[in-house]
Amino acid sequence: MADPVTQTASDVLKRRSTRLSRIVPLRVTGVDALGRSFDEHTWTSIISCHGGRYQSKYYVFTNEWVTLEIPCVEPARAQRRVRGRVTWIQRPRETGDPFHFGVEFEIAGNFWGVSSCPPDWFPFPLEGASPERLAPWPEAPMVRSVEGHTFVRGCRTREGGRGPQ
Repeated sequence: MADPVTQTASDVLKRRSTRLSRIVPLRVTGVDALGRSFDEHTWTSIISCHGGRYQSKYYVFTNEWVTLEIPCVEPARAQRRVRGRVTWIQRPRETGDPFHFGVEFEIAGNFWGVSSCPPDWFPFPLEGASPERLAPWPEAPMVRSVEGHTFVRGCRTREGGRGPQ
């Protein structure tokens, strides 16, 4: 399991689920602040059962919806998708740096496919959800770890480090 994000005692009490520092490749689509559609491959820095934090070169307003998708390396496996509402924005510190966004899932659960997750996490719901918002993904154990990359349920994640280069 990835190390939980450093949190104060009061932060832990406010959280609905434990946050993990985990880099997960991610495809994000939506509409930016200028009204233009975007489709971007990026990665997360923090994940939880209720959302996550990712970086982007596109500015999106707070309370706007984006679609998050974990790209899979196995062609036979369906993509996993969920809509997320932008709840937090960190503007770039310098020109050329990315924005950082916090998103809250429309449907909470272990969207990330983390096999060794904290006890307060719960499975990503598959029954009753529309196919447009998520695709089924059967449970499977962690496959392997190679050069700092962990292959989980057919999708590659990287724990620690700077993310995809």
